[in-house]
Amino acid sequence: MWNGTWTAEGNGNANHLTAAAEGYGIDLTITATKPPAIHGQGGVSQKADGPGRASHYYSLTRMATEGTLTVAGKRYGVTGSTWMDHEFGSNQLTPSQVGWDWFALQLDDGAELMLYQLRQTDGSPDPHSSGSLIHPDGRVEHLPLRAFRLEPHEVWQSPKSGGRYPIRWQVRIPERRIDLIVQAAFPGQELDTRGSTQVIYWEGSVTASGTAAGRPISGVGYLEMTGYAAPFRHPL
Repeated sequence: MWNGTWTAEGNGNANHLTAAAEGYGIDLTITATKPPAIHGQGGVSQKADGPGRASHYYSLTRMATEGTLTVAGKRYGVTGSTWMDHEFGSNQLTPSQVGWDWFALQLDDGAELMLYQLRQTDGSPDPHSSGSLIHPDGRVEHLPLRAFRLEPHEVWQSPKSGGRYPIRWQVRIPERRIDLIVQAAFPGQELDTRGSTQVIYWEGSVTASGTAAGRPISGVGYLEMTGYAAPFRHPL
């Protein structure tokens, strides 16, 4: 795939990504180290009641990454671990849903965690909210809403949009004895795309720390939050 000089090339489990802007760029090779994690039940991730309100959704949750990163004209050699999501469907939010909170976490015990809650107009999570616990061996465990708790503990207000975003969360999966604090790496990660896709949302880097089965655990990840500056009503 390409968009001008930006390219994404795949060859089996390996992928090559390149992109450049004025003084900035990436040139990365990323290789999947675990099989695809297929979310939902039977390959279907239901988002609301009724036919058609669902998607197909899979992730490559841990991909070995190496290459170069150019920042302000200076090139750095980098290594890391990448998460790739692919979700596709034709559904939109229902009138009773105003936005969502979506977490993707890579934990240092070799497991990964994907959770999302769809928020309703009264602030409660939609019953179709769900997630996946991806075990170190690649096994995917579906998590219905009743299996996890997402509790906001700190709020940051955007000086641009006025949106109030929870940037510190407690994430608990009681049956798996997982208890985490997920904290934004820094507060100001709001994206204002009113000039293109016409939405305002928060999306960015987070850290995680806590316990799993009574043992200390930490991790890194990504958090996306929509519907806090205004209800998410634009077509996806």
